[in-house]
Amino acid sequence: MLRPPGADLRANGGAFAATASRWGIEELPNMAEIYPLGGAGDRLGLEDPVTGESLPAAFLQYNGRPLIEGLFRDLTAREWLYYKLNGVHHKTPVAVMTSAAKGNHTRISNLLRDNNWYGRGEENFKLFEQPLVPVISLDAGQWVRKGLGKFKLKPGGHGAIWK
Repeated sequence: MLRPPGADLRANGGAFAATASRWGIEELPNMAEIYPLGGAGDRLGLEDPVTGESLPAAFLQYNGRPLIEGLFRDLTAREWLYYKLNGVHHKTPVAVMTSAAKGNHTRISNLLRDNNWYGRGEENFKLFEQPLVPVISLDAGQWVRKGLGKFKLKPGGHGAIWK
């Protein structure tokens, strides 16, 4: 395997890593977080226990909490460290990409609302849906139709080249 270019964070007993971490914390007010949570979670086998419908990947349980909550806990920890170092409270804006597929957008929007925006305030969020693109058949490379003049659409997903 080839080692990727960049600084070795282990060098000098981790001194560079500590410096780089400090730089990252100092720049917190100039940053935003982007969470691409459009995934339907099909491959993870996540299902609503009542309806049996697929749940978004954001609902994946990790240490007894949904994945999305872990992301907010990590962000809150970075903001707390910034406060302890600088004496200034800062709320990082968060952009959340959802999907229209399988009720993903509605489920994630409801999860955020039901959890009081994880204490971050609705004004610190921007939710947007990833675009839906036409499905192309594997056998003939043709767009899959859903009727006259209508195409079957799915989220663009992993590296789609649509413009």
